[in-house]
Amino acid sequence: MLRGMAASLSVGLAGCSALDGRANSLSISVENADERAHRLTVTLLRCDRKEYSDAIVDRWHPRLDPGEDVVYNDAVRARPYIVRIAVNGDALGHYHYYPSGCENEAENLFVWIDQPSYDSDVLTAKFRQSRC
Repeated sequence: MLRGMAASLSVGLAGCSALDGRANSLSISVENADERAHRLTVTLLRCDRKEYSDAIVDRWHPRLDPGEDVVYNDAVRARPYIVRIAVNGDALGHYHYYPSGCENEAENLFVWIDQPSYDSDVLTAKFRQSRC
């Protein structure tokens, strides 16, 4: 089971650059590696917008049992995004996604929700993306 510390809870739109968009699409996989069921919120934000309401690209609200995952195949065009994760309504972490730049390659982002240790109820998010 993968375990890791989440990125800072504060989310700003700084740090994203207006990289040239790619024709590839992005698939997103989210897994609940915790021993409890959770209602998640996965939000994709565009990096090149000034207002939060204009930055929202898509939002999903899966309820995942322990060990369950959900895959959003070809969910959006592969371009820079901030991916925010909330668990049971509480912000958990975020990730700055940038396309790999590989032509004709699948773009995938994987997110795991888990506890960093068994003696804590604190959840963390671990992010990993495909590379060339």
